[in-house]
Amino acid sequence: MNGTIHAGDAVAAQAQSDLTIAYNDAAGRTPPVLVSGDIGDGSRGGLPLTPGVYKAGSSLGLTGPLTLDAQGDPNAVFIFQVGSMLTTASGSHVNLINGAQPCNVFWQIGSSATLGTSSVFIGSILALTSISINNGVTVDGRALARNGAVTLINDTITAAHCATGTTTGGTGTTGTTGTTTGGTTGTTGTTGTTTGGTGTTGTTGTTTGGALPFTGYDSIGATGTTGTTGATGTTTGATGTTGTTGTTTGGALPFTGYDSIGAVLLGLLLLGAGTGLRRMLARRARRNS
Repeated sequence: MNGTIHAGDAVAAQAQSDLTIAYNDAAGRTPPVLVSGDIGDGSRGGLPLTPGVYKAGSSLGLTGPLTLDAQGDPNAVFIFQVGSMLTTASGSHVNLINGAQPCNVFWQIGSSATLGTSSVFIGSILALTSISINNGVTVDGRALARNGAVTLINDTITAAHCATGTTTGGTGTTGTTGTTTGGTTGTTGTTGTTTGGTGTTGTTGTTTGGALPFTGYDSIGATGTTGTTGATGTTTGATGTTGTTGTTTGGALPFTGYDSIGAVLLGLLLLGAGTGLRRMLARRARRNS
């Protein structure tokens, strides 16, 4: 016997009160599937029982194996409501498959329960009167009697505890890195002295990683890198070409009188012609004399 014995103290009184609450709760569960006689697998052609409530109006027995199938649900509950007595044969045993747990199996007994020699029993027995466990019985659960004694003979009883959940949160994805680049280089000046405009400064990357799914740690998005500064425009505009010198000569003035150049030239020609005429007349006069 391991643990502490409480007889007639406050702990025992509380346990008795809790047992009454559990007993009434199990007795009131619905809707039940009616069973009778032997509840073993042989009574159903070897088929196991699935989760639910099973009710026997009077006594219920187990002479062979009884298999309880949780169908992959670790929270599946099996409740057996027995109107009077539960009796298991020597060497009988209860089996759990597909996630069924001893902590979720309950036997609500209207009077007393008797477990046969060397049998293996699973679940919590909640008996109104008494419980007798014969020699060499293994119980994975509890044996609780409201108004009578619990008799043990070289037996092993292990308290049933439900397995703890182990689901882990998913891993967060990494935030996207910032990649924004600085502005383009300034444009070339249009005239000989205009200098290209200065490039604009690159926008700083600020993209933050998405929030991670729950993992026990705060998710941290990766910070974007700073954009590079745009290069300063340095190209100088080409110098304009020199205009070609004008060579067009004005046309001849029309004859308008002595103030025009053409008139002056004509006067000079007439004057020369008159002088020559006078000299020719003078020579003729001398020969005649």
